[in-house]
Amino acid sequence: MHSYRGETGKTSIIINLAEYLASMGKKICLVDFDLRSPSLLSHFSVRPRCYINDFLEERCRDINDVLVDIDGFSDNLCLAFASSDIKDIKESMMTDRIHQIRILNRLLNGRDSLKDKMDYLLLDTVQELDILQQMRSSSQIL
Repeated sequence: MHSYRGETGKTSIIINLAEYLASMGKKICLVDFDLRSPSLLSHFSVRPRCYINDFLEERCRDINDVLVDIDGFSDNLCLAFASSDIKDIKESMMTDRIHQIRILNRLLNGRDSLKDKMDYLLLDTVQELDILQQMRSSSQIL
């Protein structure tokens, strides 16, 4: 879910979409990819072992390390949260073009490892996310 403006309700919409698809039997992975202003975690009472930031920055080895099953939601739904720690937010804001390409490759590798397990990978993104333009041109967005 992407919008060029903030505060448009995209997180609420994508949570509802993910839960609906999961209730219809689809395997869903919802990722908070808003690394500058993460909000998905505020909707759930969990403490992830690892955040998507850790995976993208290679502080954890596998995308499965960041996936969280949520009690009370469909068994077909797992989530990956962005860190709201100020250090991680600052780190994501200070990336150059080469670093963005490395993150894109890491994201695509993570997506590829989930292909057999998930029907849909849903990304809740930051506004003006240049990496999505690169991803759109390099591979199909699920």
